[in-house]
Amino acid sequence: MNSLFLYILLAIAAGSVLPTQAGINSRLNLWTQSPILAAAISFAVGTAALVAYAMILRVPLPPVSGLKQYPWWIWSGGFLGAFLVAATVVLAPRLGAVSMIAL
Repeated sequence: MNSLFLYILLAIAAGSVLPTQAGINSRLNLWTQSPILAAAISFAVGTAALVAYAMILRVPLPPVSGLKQYPWWIWSGGFLGAFLVAATVVLAPRLGAVSMIAL
């Protein structure tokens, strides 16, 4: 099977879970009564899943010594992800998941 086709399937699968995740996190928000706490729980579960997956695959940690050669802003991806999840928790119930993603 062509690797490009696999990447396309992965992109479709990833895109299809966005509205599902928004709905799930919105329901989590109903329980926590806090979009920030709901986003934090979502991130904690995702972090645990990624750590477990990395341990199963035995992915080696990068050397700390090479960190200085990279710019400070490489850490901002986590901040942007947290903003995105928190925003979906607030926006999905008000706009609808499809409208929110389209906007």
